[in-house]
Amino acid sequence: MKVERDIPFPWREFKMQQLFRHCMITQKGWFQLLFHSQGIYRLFLPGEEGEKAVLPYPAGFFPWPELEEDLVHYFNGGEIIREYPLDLSAYTWFQQRVLQVVRRIGYGEVLSYGEVADRAGFPGAGRAVGNVLAANRFPLLIPCHRVIRTDGSMGGFSAGESWKESLLGMERKIS
Repeated sequence: MKVERDIPFPWREFKMQQLFRHCMITQKGWFQLLFHSQGIYRLFLPGEEGEKAVLPYPAGFFPWPELEEDLVHYFNGGEIIREYPLDLSAYTWFQQRVLQVVRRIGYGEVLSYGEVADRAGFPGAGRAVGNVLAANRFPLLIPCHRVIRTDGSMGGFSAGESWKESLLGMERKIS
């Protein structure tokens, strides 16, 4: 009889592709990311803990140069209008579903963790949604800063609460 730990999961079979690094400058500082031929693997915000993790990776030809334009446009008060290929393959089905819902939250809008859980088809799973968003490797591209607590307080953010407050404040002024 197989026990649960013996069942193969797609994310356990995931084969990591060669990662490359790319750096972009905006008015908020240096953004760094890791990518491969199939998509973006991780985006680091300026000053985010772990951003130096990209240093050992070789620089490579970045196939989405318009991302830098979009980030500059975003910090000038515009919306990121393009969708970029994101490598979600290491996430579980539940995590991917949550990230897909959050990716569709509009500029200047906010949802609570519970509302995201409801829209993803998992009512009552607000705390699990928070855990998924804490592991979001694509801040701004999957705008987890637009998810707040039911009581209206900020909740967490990978780059710190001050980033989250700043991003939401900027979006509220413009929208």
